[in-house]
Amino acid sequence: MLKVKDLTVKYLTQRSYALKSVNFEAQIGEFIVVAGASGSGKSTLAQVLMTLIPNFTKAEISGDVSFNNLSFNEFTRENLVNTLGYVPQYPSDFTTSLLVEEEIVFLLENLAVDSEEILSSLNHVLGELGISKLKRRLIPELSSGELQRVFLASALAFTPPIIILDEPIARIDPKTEVKLVELLRNLADKGHLIIAFEHRLDYIVTKADRLIILKKGEIVSDEHPSTNVEMLEEIDPPELSLIDSKDEEKILSLENHIDSKRIISRIKNANISELFKLENKKPSDTAISLNHVNFRYNNKKDWILKDINLQFKKGESIGLMGINGCGKSTLMKVILGVEKVKEGEVWHKGRRIKNVRKGKKDSIYVPENAKLFLIGPTPVKDLERQLRNEEEVMEIYSKFKMQKLMKRKLYHLSEGERRLFALINSFHFQEDFILLDEPTIALDKKGRTILLELVKTAKNKGNTVILASNDPRIVTSLDRLIVIEKGNICLDGPPREVLYNLEQHTNLIPNQTVRFIQKLEKETGLSLPRILNPKEFNDLLKEAE
Repeated sequence: MLKVKDLTVKYLTQRSYALKSVNFEAQIGEFIVVAGASGSGKSTLAQVLMTLIPNFTKAEISGDVSFNNLSFNEFTRENLVNTLGYVPQYPSDFTTSLLVEEEIVFLLENLAVDSEEILSSLNHVLGELGISKLKRRLIPELSSGELQRVFLASALAFTPPIIILDEPIARIDPKTEVKLVELLRNLADKGHLIIAFEHRLDYIVTKADRLIILKKGEIVSDEHPSTNVEMLEEIDPPELSLIDSKDEEKILSLENHIDSKRIISRIKNANISELFKLENKKPSDTAISLNHVNFRYNNKKDWILKDINLQFKKGESIGLMGINGCGKSTLMKVILGVEKVKEGEVWHKGRRIKNVRKGKKDSIYVPENAKLFLIGPTPVKDLERQLRNEEEVMEIYSKFKMQKLMKRKLYHLSEGERRLFALINSFHFQEDFILLDEPTIALDKKGRTILLELVKTAKNKGNTVILASNDPRIVTSLDRLIVIEKGNICLDGPPREVLYNLEQHTNLIPNQTVRFIQKLEKETGLSLPRILNPKEFNDLLKEAE
């Protein structure tokens, strides 16, 4: 049994406590999800459980963490290695090898495990996670989602009793999310304790035994998800739980019993045409063009992008979707001129872009790792360097209620807070094209709301915003979705069109609301409106009352 008793943590450089009197117990065989807003203490708790705090990150710490009645303070390094498996929020910060297979077996080799057993474990975890094809790939060539699964394989290779995952779903598409959650559930059932710290809760809470909710460093709830999910409404609610089904319990999963006939009867009289009026968007000028673009990395046979023909308009928001490794991030780098195309042309406002020196004057790019975007030492200094107007910077941060954090050192901010500052700053650099790679990683509901507000404001100014993301909580709010599969464009259109054709034409699945509508249609044989999110669904139900 894992026992956390009166755990209190305060970073040496901060006045407030990161964790305050945290208490809980967890049994082998349990699957626990820890949720909370950005800055609530999730990553701090994960690092304490992994003994990264205080061994690597210095902090004042009191209380105790023990396993099977032995305090972690008394564990030898070998005990810890054999007890804990860890999948970090940013796996790229923890790589030790160049090859995937070397990364996975690194720990086993250091534990002097027999070579035959190492090979057997390697092949088993590769097959279990569906990443056998990555075995001989170079680590720097992997997409972030692929690297995340490699680290999960590393954690599973030596079958530790406790596996801790920090934001395991952040970089993966919904279909892979379902597979990963099923795997974690199976691991718990086979005798592991799984503790996942997560923002994206649509599916993971349906398989968890407990949902622990943190707020300002304290546990405010620790119950079965069906009991306390309503407490997430202002933090990170699962999508289906927001649908007003009038049932006694919130809908958490498509597997829940759903009274389809009752829901259908409520919406029969709704005036659908009034609810889903199409906006008459005026045609705008082309901002970016890609003509017959082919791209592959040097010394590689396989093309990452194949005959890409795209036009992006001024004042348009676009989402790039696709499974991990499909080429989303590569396409962004090609648009920026960071990667030079092997064949074809890239144009910005009628000017051909051949390399980053030509493209950088009109574009801003926020990489997946927000730490690489902010220079610091504080968010306010970072933006002041660009705007050279302290009063304007203060006004910007005040608008988003971020003034309390704006003068903190970057390394004192949570990952979600740091990413949010990176996004706010990027939208105020006054560039024509804004490209964001996985912008919702570590963002809570407040952060995503601010992101959508920034996108809307930029569009109104005529900026073109391109996001690489499979996050179902954000893509439904964009003007256009482009799905990349095996280097080709397989779907391109408005969200209603793309998401309702996604499962039929690609290896992806749509968000929970779309799947819910498709489930109702299948059960009733009726044709229903193409609703994208819980708000539209609830508006429809309200209209019918």
